[in-house]
Amino acid sequence: MQNVPKVLFVCTFRGGRARVADALARKHSHGVFESDCACFDPGESNKDFAPTVAACGISIEDGPPPSVFELFKNGASYEYVVCMCTEGSREMCDLFRMNIDRIFTDSIEHFHWDIADFSDLFESGENLQKRVRERCADIEKQVVELTAYLDAKKRA
Repeated sequence: MQNVPKVLFVCTFRGGRARVADALARKHSHGVFESDCACFDPGESNKDFAPTVAACGISIEDGPPPSVFELFKNGASYEYVVCMCTEGSREMCDLFRMNIDRIFTDSIEHFHWDIADFSDLFESGENLQKRVRERCADIEKQVVELTAYLDAKKRA
């Protein structure tokens, strides 16, 4: 049996982006890779997050993902790490990526996806479902591109 690479989706805050990416990876990766998700600051998301995302056709578990430190302590390793944070908060984003590089030193490649956290959408409340759907579509596009990239790499 061929060894399937593992991808970790991780984001800075409550893990919403990472959980959505993980769910979409399970839908689109077709065995090209396995995935997990984590965050730096585990905690409860907005109570409406999981149902709102579910209305977009994306099923995520309720509750926060594990922290990256918990995964590290449990000996988890990943060939690929996808950091999901915004370039707009450049300082935090750079610190975040630098620490991921130190925690998962064995990974082959690190990717950065500039995707804003979902919390801003829930705070404004305007056109919530439409805006959540758009953000999920942005993540889905990235997941599909990652799947194609890793599939091509596997075939090379």
